[in-house]
Amino acid sequence: MTMQDMRYLSGKKMASEILERVGSEWQSLAQKHKEGKLVSVAIGNIDAVDIYIRNQQRTASRAGIMYEKQYWPEEITQSECKARIVAMNDDPEVIGIILQRPVP
Repeated sequence: MTMQDMRYLSGKKMASEILERVGSEWQSLAQKHKEGKLVSVAIGNIDAVDIYIRNQQRTASRAGIMYEKQYWPEEITQSECKARIVAMNDDPEVIGIILQRPVP
């Protein structure tokens, strides 16, 4: 029998435990309140961002959280971007916004 170094943390195990706890808490809250969604915003076409979005979507799904992805054109102005984010912030169905980086 080998001794495990107590300083070692298993990232996969911890992530799984956290996700399970978040999912459980989310389900409990969803019974009391209208369920919201997490919105991911990518500006422009950056291949690496798709990987982040896919992983975020998979993780949100595992926790039972609705996830919406939005792709905005690279040519969007700063004022239009701000207006869209403010509108989402005012939307009671949106519980969180992830603005993907890099932003052009």
